[in-house]
Amino acid sequence: MRRYFGALEREARAHLRDVDHRMEHANQVLFNLTAERGVATKRIEATKAVLAELDAIEERLPQ
Repeated sequence: MRRYFGALEREARAHLRDVDHRMEHANQVLFNLTAERGVATKRIEATKAVLAELDAIEERLPQ
């Protein structure tokens, strides 16, 4: 019985370590994607501001 349940415990602990490792990796991926999304959002905002300024300049030019 001890050998059987000892083996089950070792297997469960190994599985838990694997799951913990995978969760750490998933959390790192989520962190990185969140940061990338923030950068992309700022790029869009900056680009929109430049385009709006160009529109304003074009409206002031004589036709």
